[in-house]
Amino acid sequence: MATITDIAKELDISPSTVSRALKNPKMISIKTRNLVLKKAQELGYISKLRQDAFASQRSKTIGIIVADISNTFNNILVKALMDVFSANDYSVILGTSYEDPLIENKLLRQWLDIGICGLVVMPTEKFTQSFLQTNLDIPVIQIDRCFDVDNADCVTEDNVYGASLAVDYLTSLNHKKIAFISGDQSVYTFSQRCKGALQSGKDKVEIISLSSKAYEDLYIGAFEKTNFLMMRDRSRRPTAIIGANIAITSGIVYALNLKGIKIPDEVSVISYGDSRWCRFFNPPVTAVVQPVEQIGSIAANNLIKRITGENSKVEQVCLQSMLLTRASTAAI
Repeated sequence: MATITDIAKELDISPSTVSRALKNPKMISIKTRNLVLKKAQELGYISKLRQDAFASQRSKTIGIIVADISNTFNNILVKALMDVFSANDYSVILGTSYEDPLIENKLLRQWLDIGICGLVVMPTEKFTQSFLQTNLDIPVIQIDRCFDVDNADCVTEDNVYGASLAVDYLTSLNHKKIAFISGDQSVYTFSQRCKGALQSGKDKVEIISLSSKAYEDLYIGAFEKTNFLMMRDRSRRPTAIIGANIAITSGIVYALNLKGIKIPDEVSVISYGDSRWCRFFNPPVTAVVQPVEQIGSIAANNLIKRITGENSKVEQVCLQSMLLTRASTAAI
C-alpha cells in the first residue's frame, strides 16, 4: 500500500508538501495539489484514506433492523438495545424491513458501505440468502428469530413453549374448542407459535392463519375472522380465542365488544404478548408475557463482546416467557 513518502518520491517533492496537499490544501498551490491528488489516486492512496475513514466510522456504529416499529414488542426491544449501546458509547442506525427481504437486503448493502461495526437483525425468512450475497464480515446477532447463518449469534424466546402455556392453561379450565388466530406462517414467530398450540392442544385447537404480516392488516384480519367465528352455531363456536400477537388480540377483543359478547362469560381470551392496554382493558387480558427487555439487553451485550473480541464463540440463547393470568379467562 502506497504511503505519503512514496507519493513524494514519485513527484520529487517533500513528504511534508504531500501531507499539506492532502490535509491542508490552502497552504499550497492548486497545481501542486492537483499533481499530488492525481498521483495518490494512481498509487491507491486515496482508496486507503476511504477505507480508513470507514474503519473509523465502523468502530462505533451499529445497525439495528426490526420488522416494524409500530408495535409494542419492537418499541421495547429497540429501547433495550439502545440503552446498552448508548451506555457503551456506540451510535445506532435503525431500519425496518416490514418483513420484506428486498428491503432487508437493501439496508444491509447500504449500511456496509457506511461501515457499521456490528448488526442486530430481526431476520426475514430470506436473511440467510442476503447474508451470503452481501458477504457480511462483521459480527451479527439475530433477535426474535433464528436461522442457520454462519458465525451469527441469536437471542430468541421459545415461541413453542409460550403458545403451549396458553393452550395448557385453557385446557386446564376445561376448554375443548380453542381458536388460535395467527399471522402469516411464513413469519418464523407465527409458525413456531402455531406449532406450540397444536402440540399442546391436539384436537382441541383450531389454527386460523391470516395472510397478513403488517400490524394494521393483522388487526383488521383478526377482527374479521373473529366475527366469522362468532357467527357459527354454538356447537361449533370456540369457547376461547388466543391472539398470536398484540395486533391480533386487539382485533379479537374489538370484534367481541362490538357484537356484545361478554369476556370471559361467553368467550375466554388470551394474548400472546402483553401491552399496557391489556392491563387496563375491561376485563384485563390474560397474556403470555415475553422477555422483551432481556432479549434486547443480552443481544446488545453479546454483540459488543463479539465486536471487541472478548468472545469469539457463537452463542444461541433461548429465553422462556411466562403466563400472566387476568380476568379475561374463566373455566367452562
